[in-house]
Amino acid sequence: MSFKLIVLEGLDRSGKTTVSSMLQQRLQPCTIIRFPNRATETGKLLDKFLKKQIKFSDHTIHLLYSANRYEEETRIRDLLKSTHVICDRYWLSGAVYSTAKGLDFEWCKSTDKLLPQPDFTFFLDVPVEETSKRTCFGNEVHDKIEFQRKVYEIYKSKVEEEGVYEINGLQEPEKIVEAILECLKP
Repeated sequence: MSFKLIVLEGLDRSGKTTVSSMLQQRLQPCTIIRFPNRATETGKLLDKFLKKQIKFSDHTIHLLYSANRYEEETRIRDLLKSTHVICDRYWLSGAVYSTAKGLDFEWCKSTDKLLPQPDFTFFLDVPVEETSKRTCFGNEVHDKIEFQRKVYEIYKSKVEEEGVYEINGLQEPEKIVEAILECLKP
């Protein structure tokens, strides 16, 4: 059996965590990895940054997010020998968010080029007008409507270019999972 690396992307509070958990139940064997992984050394710094407790330059924070993904590189490669892996965010999030801050998309993308590449990437399309109404919006550094609007536009512009499947994220989670499973069929 060929195991797949499946990535869910989207704005903050677009349903990625809910959908990845539901997808895991339907796609066995399967492991979920969430980024940033706030339990690692880089993840602890990212957690402080996201909670507005420390600041970094835009280039530094991009590289820190990238390093956080590289901390999981070996684990992802090992897991793919025996299970599907769902990533709740991956390199595209890093590139899109950093591009929204004014960094060059191709440079941002290049920092993650040695990571395992996804077999499937899905963008859960939920506009910022909806995500900003959801629980806890505003608690973290990127939770600003104008910034999230920039992120959304960049995601939308990169969907076709990066071979990403766009899924209507306003549907019920069960329908989103069904749409993803349909795309995964050989």
